[in-house]
Amino acid sequence: MVLPITGPYTSGGYDTIDKYRRQQRYAQKRPIDRPLPYSTLYGRRLFGPSSSRPSSSVPSLASILGMSEYNQASIACYEKLKDQISSRASMGENLVDFSMSVKTIEKRLLQLVRFTRAIKHGDFVSAGRILRTPDPKVRHPVKQSANNWLEYHLGIEPVVKDIYEATQFLQKPIKNVFCRARGRSTRKWKSADPGPYQSQTFWDYEIRVQMMVEVAISNPNLYLANAMGILNPAQVLWQTIPLSFVIDWFVNVESFIGQATDFWGLTTKNPLTTVSWKGTTMETWDNPPSYIPPSKFECGGQSRSLGLTLPSLGLRPFKLPSWQRGFTACALLVNGLKSLR
Repeated sequence: MVLPITGPYTSGGYDTIDKYRRQQRYAQKRPIDRPLPYSTLYGRRLFGPSSSRPSSSVPSLASILGMSEYNQASIACYEKLKDQISSRASMGENLVDFSMSVKTIEKRLLQLVRFTRAIKHGDFVSAGRILRTPDPKVRHPVKQSANNWLEYHLGIEPVVKDIYEATQFLQKPIKNVFCRARGRSTRKWKSADPGPYQSQTFWDYEIRVQMMVEVAISNPNLYLANAMGILNPAQVLWQTIPLSFVIDWFVNVESFIGQATDFWGLTTKNPLTTVSWKGTTMETWDNPPSYIPPSKFECGGQSRSLGLTLPSLGLRPFKLPSWQRGFTACALLVNGLKSLR
């Protein structure tokens, strides 16, 4: 039974001359069986007069989520998470174990078939060899009973037990693996107040996105077919467009199209997305009624939400191209020159 979750509960919210903190959280009666969402905002004066309080310099969660830099960090994080899910060794081992269980059943059943045929034809020596037991010999009835028990215990029982354990494995869901990925981006911007004081605010922030989820393969055939890229026609069509991969260097087109089928064949548990940001805010006045020195604040916040917040279509975070990408671009350029044809 899932105990009810209550909230949100707001704490803090005090705004002194030098500090500001506000927290919003949810609660669940024990036993707590899942992670809960929360959000925090904070600000601290580094220097400057008390004409403006720290709360006025703290960007809200809504303003952070509306920035293109947030989407860039989300793109990087989501693609790392997908790569981690598809490359986890333990998931590969799960599929190997799954395949080995099927092979075990096949091998042991064939062994029992050969054993049964040997018994049917009266070839007890071959039957004993098939089950890897000593050749039966005519003995005293008591010894023969003991020998029959050994044949069963050392030969038939392990075969049947292997089949049973392999069948039990196939009936169980494949074990979960925990995956976590991070992405980051930075932004500097300026806002101006055209009022009589002509104040300006300079922002310098770093935005981080973290996604966590437990995944398990619920349908191996569907998962493998999805990994081969044959379940999303739009994604396949995009890949057939000439030079589409070059566009994907800068815009997350293929990744965005693939979001509809990324988790086909998988089950997810406790997916979380955490957004955190921190930086500095500086306020200056160009035309105050009297001299006001600049003010600088250290501000930030963090918000955790349930589920994976998928990125939207947008530019990837800028990074210098690798030498492999440089050679690829040069090769594409050379192949496109008509004078070299």
